[in-house]
Amino acid sequence: MKRFPVRLTPEEHAELDRFVHTGIRSVQAVVRARLLLMANEQGAAQNDVEIARTLSISVKTVQENRKRYAQDGL
Repeated sequence: MKRFPVRLTPEEHAELDRFVHTGIRSVQAVVRARLLLMANEQGAAQNDVEIARTLSISVKTVQENRKRYAQDGL
């Protein structure tokens, strides 16, 4: 089991999806949003290594963002 599971509500999922697909955003913000969408346990969650490889980021970045979401939410 993952130490910090990501379980997005339908509202959070919709908000992140809109965030990723509309407007002008920083790359870092979009990557964080995509990371949470990919880690969502309510859908087809991917493991940290798969997420890191797909987004071209480190596994530590994935783990830190999971932790941040678990502690602070969106």
